Amino acid sequence: MSQSWCQGQIVQSIFMTGVAVTTLQRLLINNLRRNRARCGLSQAELAESCGLSTNYISELEAGRRFPSAETLQAFCDVFCIRPADLFAEGESSVGLDCESKDALALYKAQLKALIAKLIDES
Repeated sequence: MSQSWCQGQIVQSIFMTGVAVTTLQRLLINNLRRNRARCGLSQAELAESCGLSTNYISELEAGRRFPSAETLQAFCDVFCIRPADLFAEGESSVGLDCESKDALALYKAQLKALIAKLIDES
């Protein structure tokens, strides 16, 4: 990728949003919004799930902030995706839908309870 191409992308971003956003940020913003929509989460609901403020999520999606590694992991946990999926181009970031995620969490809890019961009985 040439330096002039990268500079052109940043200049285009400044023109469109008033904020200098790198290509990496643009990928994150697009995937954050896409996964939020896929899970049916508002910015406030995502913020609550990750222990963040709604304002912080808004600033991330506007390109004014960039998340820490811990925050990226929190997004991955909520969306059931890999960290690389947050920076993928196109529609490649596909995680579990929220109903499947809830069903999986319930199954894990039931399995843990069953294992604990079997250990207690032995």
